[in-house]
Amino acid sequence: MASICKLTASLSTIRMCERLVTREFISVATISCSYFEKWAAVKIEERRQFIHPDEEDSYFTLMKLYEALNNTIAVEKQYLSLQKMLEEQLALEPNEKIESWFTSWKKKRAASEADILG
Repeated sequence: MASICKLTASLSTIRMCERLVTREFISVATISCSYFEKWAAVKIEERRQFIHPDEEDSYFTLMKLYEALNNTIAVEKQYLSLQKMLEEQLALEPNEKIESWFTSWKKKRAASEADILG
């Protein structure tokens, strides 16, 4: 029984450390300017999202990273995934900060496309 308690405590500690480490990577990664660094940050954040799918900030971080990589489809996919997760699990909508960012992003993208087609 004692070994089960130690194992449970160890798993809890590992999860806590993993959250701290991934958050530090993401805060550094969102500042980085290298294309490859951004893709590395995407992979780290995707892993965090897989482990903690109910954390809204991982979806938002991925949206911003995909925007920086000019991957519009992935930005929209993350937003839709976030909406679905919040609706199904918590009966909520994305928070105001994310809604505002996504609306602004869509407007900028539409304006950019209009300039190109213009």
